[in-house]
Amino acid sequence: VWIVCSKQSEIVVMRSLDAGQTFTTLTSPSVEDTGAESYVARTSPDIAVDSQGNITVVWSSLIASSFTDVFVSRSTDGGQTFSPPLNLSNGSAGVHSVEPRLKVGPDDSLHIVWWTNLNLVPNDPSLGPVEYVRSSDGNTFDQPVTLLPPEMYPRRPQIAIDSAGTIT
Repeated sequence: VWIVCSKQSEIVVMRSLDAGQTFTTLTSPSVEDTGAESYVARTSPDIAVDSQGNITVVWSSLIASSFTDVFVSRSTDGGQTFSPPLNLSNGSAGVHSVEPRLKVGPDDSLHIVWWTNLNLVPNDPSLGPVEYVRSSDGNTFDQPVTLLPPEMYPRRPQIAIDSAGTIT
């Protein structure tokens, strides 16, 4: 059993080898600074484990109180270490990319969606598009694409992938 949560401004990854009776806290994927930005909060984490046991964690980070970006980090050694966080959304001042969700495809590809206030519907800041990225190797990601137009009110996006690899 794997659990990821945010505790204050840290992402915490925990694992249980006894069906949830006890948990061990592993290395945090977000402790490594990715630059000069000042992180205010890390929220909305999600976790997935592929068929090879690689752990991927995705979360939102509020940066310098002015914008929020989506980050991803990966462990290939059972959670002992994590890769430096990779910024998937690369926002700018005033743009918030939040509520990321992650799934692993049957071919171990990674699929991540999140909501953003980029390209909002005029006069309604609650309506923004859902962005999507894919990685076939867990290290490099395609450029984000818009899945749902803002008019559909796609807050708190979810993603599902069936055994054939169809995204729903």
